[in-house]
Formats: sequence, structure tokens, C-alpha cells
Amino acid sequence: MSFQSMQSGEKTKRRSMGDFFGGYFKRFPSILTANLFFAAPLAVSGAVVWGLSFLFPLNIFIQLLPIPLCAPFFAGVVQVTRDMIAGKKEKAVPTFFKGLKNNWRQFLLHGVIFYLAILLDYFSIVFYYAAAATNPLFYVLFGLCLFILLFLLFMFFYVPVITVTLELPMRYVYKDAALMAVWELPSNFLSVLCLLALTAVVSTLFMLSGNYTANWIIAAVLLVAVLPATVCYIVHFFVYPKVDKMLIQKDKPRENDETRQKMQETIKESLQKDPAFKEALQEKANQDDAYVFHNGRMIKRAKLEEYYRNEHDV
Repeated sequence: MSFQSMQSGEKTKRRSMGDFFGGYFKRFPSILTANLFFAAPLAVSGAVVWGLSFLFPLNIFIQLLPIPLCAPFFAGVVQVTRDMIAGKKEKAVPTFFKGLKNNWRQFLLHGVIFYLAILLDYFSIVFYYAAAATNPLFYVLFGLCLFILLFLLFMFFYVPVITVTLELPMRYVYKDAALMAVWELPSNFLSVLCLLALTAVVSTLFMLSGNYTANWIIAAVLLVAVLPATVCYIVHFFVYPKVDKMLIQKDKPRENDETRQKMQETIKESLQKDPAFKEALQEKANQDDAYVFHNGRMIKRAKLEEYYRNEHDV
């Protein structure tokens, strides 16, 4: 099984599941490092949920609190796995903290937005499903809510990786993510398929243990050592090449044209303000040609031209 991919500055090539597993196990220490750093805020958010459960009835508002609480630190995990997929051989620790330092504010906002969006969609699904028992037409709205939930999932495949890759205003991050959530459906569904396979593997481990305490230990070990960065790696393996192709490579010609245009405008203004600038510019343009190789040695072009001019006159 192979997949179409685009790497920065390279021609389009096909990648296989061998590339997927090879890259994962080759850089597994980076996966482990990113997970270990992310485990601390994850444990704190879990403790917050556990503590609030003694004060309030455990509900969806409390259960989803780890999303905004851990979101700033998730930037480090995204940075590490994005660099893995991009082929960068950076060390995991400085890469994690670079992602955290540069993007924690944006990721905090992403976490709050995702938290509120999931809450709104959850209550809509529950309401319309209950209402459909009395009026089947509500199944249409129920299905629409499920579609919106899937769209949100696809969109947030792209929001984190676009944030750490490009310096864009928030509205453009979400606009690009929304467009790619729709137009890159094959990559999105492949990501979901692999995430389902990962879920099946984890569920199998729980079933094989057959013990409540053992399941808690397995869950803790997986959360601390493997799962967050592995989920990121799976998603980025499929979506980052699309981000690179559509948002990075596509903008390079435009950036070069803008730079060239600004340079031409600057030269034009300088020529208008200072006529002597033309002579300096001409001298700089001819600087590389000031000397030429002739008869085994370097000679000034002007002297060589003068010599041949005199020879011609004679």
C-alpha cells in the first residue's frame, strides 16, 4: 500500500506503509521524549478532573477540561512530530520547547475553541437524538450534527500543524484548515482509518489483560509513553505533505516575485534620487567581470580591451 506525498523542495513521490513504520521506529526516541514531557500537564489535568469530581457531579464539562488545559503543551508534541515527517533531524527536547515557546498562546486558543465546539456539538447530538423519538425528522438534524463533528475532526487535523509551520493570523489558519478538511478527504479518511487501527490495537491489549487494575496500568503507560505523539505522527504522516504542497510550496513563487518587485522599486527610487547611484550600480554589475583569464594569468578587462584596441589601430 502506498500514498502520494510531497516533501519540501522535492518532486512528488510515493510513500508506503514501510516508510510509515520505518520513520516511526527509527525516531521512536523522539516519540517517547515528546510523550514524557507532555505527560506532566496531562497528569495535572487528570488530577484537576479527579478533584472536581468530588465537588461536582462528573459531567461532560469536567471530562473535557484536559483539552484546553493541555493544549499549550500539545504544541511541543506537534512540533516534534511535524519535524519528523518533514525529514528534519532535530533533537526532540529543544524542538519540543521551541514549539511550546512559539505557539502556546495560539494552542491555548485552539484548545478553548475545540472544547466549546465539541460541547456544542455534543449537546446538539443528544438533543436531536432524543427529539427524533417523537419526530423522525429530527434524525436529519442528528445526522447533520454527526457530519459537523466529523468536519471538526478533519479541520483539527490541520489547525495544529498549520500553526507550527506557518505564521498566519488565526482566521487564515482556520480558513485553510476548513478548506483542506473538505478538499483533502482521501488523506483525512486514511488518517481516521489508521487511528481506528490504533484504537483496535489498544482495545485488544485491554481485552487480553482481562484485569481491571492491569487495564489502568496499561492505559497509564500508553498515555505517558506512546499515545499522544503516536496519534500526531499518524495524522501528520498524511496531512503534512498536503500542507507543504498547498500552503508552503505554492507560496514560494509569489514570495520570490514580491521580493523581486520590491528590489526593482527600490533601485528605481534610488536612481531618481541620486543619479550617481547609476554609476555605482553599473560598477557593481561589472565587478565580477573586472578581471578575465588570459594567457595563463588574470588581467583587468579594461587593459585587455585597450590592448586589442591599440593592436587594431596599428
